[in-house]
Amino acid sequence: MAFGMKRRMLKHQLLKLGYARLQPQSTKFQLLKYPSSALLSEISSKTSTYVGGRAAADILGIDYNVLRKLVVAGLVKQEGAFAKNAPFFDPTDLKSFLNTLRQQLDRNDRDQGDEIPLTEATLPCQCSTAELIHMVLNHKISLTSDRTKPEKLPDFRVSISRLKKCIGTTASGALTLSEAAQALQVDTVTISNLMTDGFLSPALTKGRSSQRWKVVEAASVFEFEKEYISAKALAADLQRDPSNMCIELYKQGVEPLAINGNNRIVFRRRDLH
Repeated sequence: MAFGMKRRMLKHQLLKLGYARLQPQSTKFQLLKYPSSALLSEISSKTSTYVGGRAAADILGIDYNVLRKLVVAGLVKQEGAFAKNAPFFDPTDLKSFLNTLRQQLDRNDRDQGDEIPLTEATLPCQCSTAELIHMVLNHKISLTSDRTKPEKLPDFRVSISRLKKCIGTTASGALTLSEAAQALQVDTVTISNLMTDGFLSPALTKGRSSQRWKVVEAASVFEFEKEYISAKALAADLQRDPSNMCIELYKQGVEPLAINGNNRIVFRRRDLH
């Protein structure tokens, strides 16, 4: 085109400015009035710095799929996406997102000793990057950085202990999946399966986005432990190798608890006597 714009970008701008509208149940658009050369020149100048999704992800220092989730969560603004999986972004909006996080920086903050990059905190906290960022902003959690001016998302560091206080553990008697798994000496997948099958109860949470169903009622964990024991915990008590111990138990007719149809690492305590 004469003004150097991609067709889909021009479509988006004309729709945004009210010069066009989408036809019902269609991606085709109808021009309502003709834009002037001056307006087209202004649009071209404004959009000349716009970048695609992959480039935007690189600017933020994250995976493209993570960027898409941040867009869905309303954390990062997307300018348009008329072609499938081909959005574009205004770098100014990306900088604004980073500036929002910079407002959480506290240079005088005393380290907790468990700070890790924000993008690496998803696994220990059992939630997505979008949820973590919402948590940081909603609860005004202090961030730190080794850089004077962090330029990418991984440059921001956050305390795991501070995050965990906001993952629903504010509800009385609640445990995160990781904490419940540690208490029963199993993995978090087993905890999820135990919740799905009704052996463990989700903690009652309030309406905050950071208080999700993946929080276990502590009382149900303690009650479960009275009746059941994991193979790992039992082997530790008996000072045995877990695999050989399980084989012997199977030969003696001791069947493990069926969790989600196929789990074989938890036993009923009454079957062991």
